[in-house]
Amino acid sequence: GKTEGKHCSVCGETLVAQVTVPTTDHTYVDGHCSCGAVDPDYFENPEITGEINVTLTGYSFETIYCEWEPLSGADSYNVYCGDVKVDAELIRNYGSYYRCDILGLSAGEYTVSIVPVANGEENTDAKTSFKKATVNHVREGFAFVNGTSSGAYNDDGTLKSNAKVLYVTDENKDTITMSVKTGKNDTNYTECVGIQEILTALKKGFETSPICVRFIGNITPYDGLEKGDLLVDCGSKFTLGITIEGVGNDATFNGFGIRIKNATNVEVRNIGFMNCDSDEGDSVGLQQDNDHIWIHNCDFFYGMAGSDSDQTKGDGALDTKKSTYVTISFNHFYDTGKSNLLGNSGESEENYLTYHHNWYDHSDSRHPRVRVCSVHVYNNFYDGISKYGIGATMGASIFAENNYFLNTNYAMLISMQGSDIAGDGKGTFSSENGGIIKSFGNVIAGTGNPVVTYQQNSTQFDCYLASSRDEVVPSTVVATKGGATYNNFDTSSIMYEYNVETAEEAMETVKSFAGRVQGGDFTWTFTDADNSSYDVDPKLKAALVAYKGTLVSTNVGNGVVEGGDSGSDSGSDSDSGNDSGSTVTPTPEGAIVHNFTESGTTSSFFTISGNLSDSKGKVTYNGLTLTQCLKMESETSITFTLTEAKTLTLVFGGSGKVKIDEEKYTTDSSYIVTVKLEAGSHEITKGDSINLYYMILE
Repeated sequence: GKTEGKHCSVCGETLVAQVTVPTTDHTYVDGHCSCGAVDPDYFENPEITGEINVTLTGYSFETIYCEWEPLSGADSYNVYCGDVKVDAELIRNYGSYYRCDILGLSAGEYTVSIVPVANGEENTDAKTSFKKATVNHVREGFAFVNGTSSGAYNDDGTLKSNAKVLYVTDENKDTITMSVKTGKNDTNYTECVGIQEILTALKKGFETSPICVRFIGNITPYDGLEKGDLLVDCGSKFTLGITIEGVGNDATFNGFGIRIKNATNVEVRNIGFMNCDSDEGDSVGLQQDNDHIWIHNCDFFYGMAGSDSDQTKGDGALDTKKSTYVTISFNHFYDTGKSNLLGNSGESEENYLTYHHNWYDHSDSRHPRVRVCSVHVYNNFYDGISKYGIGATMGASIFAENNYFLNTNYAMLISMQGSDIAGDGKGTFSSENGGIIKSFGNVIAGTGNPVVTYQQNSTQFDCYLASSRDEVVPSTVVATKGGATYNNFDTSSIMYEYNVETAEEAMETVKSFAGRVQGGDFTWTFTDADNSSYDVDPKLKAALVAYKGTLVSTNVGNGVVEGGDSGSDSGSDSDSGNDSGSTVTPTPEGAIVHNFTESGTTSSFFTISGNLSDSKGKVTYNGLTLTQCLKMESETSITFTLTEAKTLTLVFGGSGKVKIDEEKYTTDSSYIVTVKLEAGSHEITKGDSINLYYMILE
């Protein structure tokens, strides 16, 4: 035929006309090579015929996805969510089908349109549309107390308007570039190459945009790894928000993990971790001085065997040390050996963490094992646990609530007492001092050892069985070794509001939504024989080692998508046509505005004293680009008098507290404080050392 003997312009392989049998793993059909190359002769007179056949539509948290068959005559596709064009990088080729995942959607119903393109021209006659609704991620737990852990996203699920989005594939991981602000002046930018160099540059603390890193497909180890990990080390300076996330159901870190330290407001979501180098560390490790971290909707598989005898399945899956305000939720742990170690000897009971809606699927131990910290463990599903579920040591206070334990050897253990030392007296998992577990609403089903409550044996117990969720555990309940008591954090003012399901409801929710989108592209079904096995499953191990994924090609280049659309769309069918924030929103009638970029400290309404700065970065608000701020310092004061009640909105450049009439207010996830003020005199003063860019009374 016409194409006989032609060569793929990308790989050089000979193209075979109109067949479905691959030649050197490449297939040529209707002018397309499966590697993404296009035969130009075939498209001299392109003609798109028929309509797009959509084979799959669905939703996950804040995401809508779809798949469709290649259309004859089309050389690419555009996808729209409402009126907003989705980032081309989100459209991927899997050979026999295309897929698009639309990220960053707030809860609501959306119209999605797929439009074929030939020779750069859209053929709208052949487009297809469908409607789909999505829901928000469950933002609960300590990660959302006194701040947020939504990273580069707003708490409503949309991407922050000034976020920078990096699309990373296995091909561009070492070459992707981004200009990072690394000094006080606007001229102090550094062109960074490779994803690790980009993240490392944030440690200087001058970058003014949140960072969203989106990984596509199977990612293997790369040149810039820090001791075998993707390292997020912000030096406690970069607080604008970082999200590390996977696109679709097949984003995988294959052979390396993530290490987070000195970080604030970091989110990791929708990534599969497998074959991590255990001699380097955990699949995900939270190290020192982290706060407001959220790890969710990830899949954890075997790591490579480490040098220690207890590392045959890898080292820790998701371990945490010296970190507070952390939520670990909706993750799926596949036969992991050491799932969640929490804490060491340097911890504090004011390190607060939440584990909810995780699926511990035939994993062995540490779900979690807790030292010292205050931990809420609720609505998790323990499925065929060969060693133990929750373990308390070194004075830990754990509230275990409405979890479902199925075929779990020991559901709850306290170090060196009760079931932990039954039999040989040596301890199942530790010889450390004990802690206290408060239990309420848990269900224990199937096989496994019974739980001994304090009410049954006041010295050799596994947990204190509460009669109600808000019961205060008496100080007379004492750990046999070490004498620790329960600190009752869950009934104190630090505790958050949350929606708790029954244990039975939680089990079904977890099975439906834990792990990556659609449960990920790699799944495994265990049998009853796996319930008591500590050993590596050789078939599962072989499948993980052989995993490569099926992604054929992407539209990802070598740079960064600027701005807040980035595949997100705030325009559901009830509010379509959202722009990227470039249009200035009109000032409401009767409003009193002060813009520090335009007016400095001069105002006919406000009396302002304090120091200005134009080196604290840029802030975008209601379409305005704000470059000058008032520094909130000890001597800073803003006074004014209202003749009627108004609502005050303050726009800051980062998170923190501000005093209004001597009462402290904390910024929300967009660094804004809104408060209603009555008629009379008012004063704004320093709470924390943050920077004020804009004020409006309306």
